[in-house]
Amino acid sequence: GLKLATKHLRPGGILALWSYEGNDQLADAMRSTMVEVDVLPVTYYNQHVSESFTDWLFVGKCAD
Repeated sequence: GLKLATKHLRPGGILALWSYEGNDQLADAMRSTMVEVDVLPVTYYNQHVSESFTDWLFVGKCAD
């Protein structure tokens, strides 16, 4: 699926995926398909339930 998704991007294009949990398999798959991959934690406070949560942003760059 990642290879197909990158075919729709321009050279050097960016693909970002948001996830509610970390996923090493996704990060590894992105690293095998793209030239640069960052996995970024995004922590936020949800005032509706009075708790902090951490979601994950997977950002990959295609080859130029």
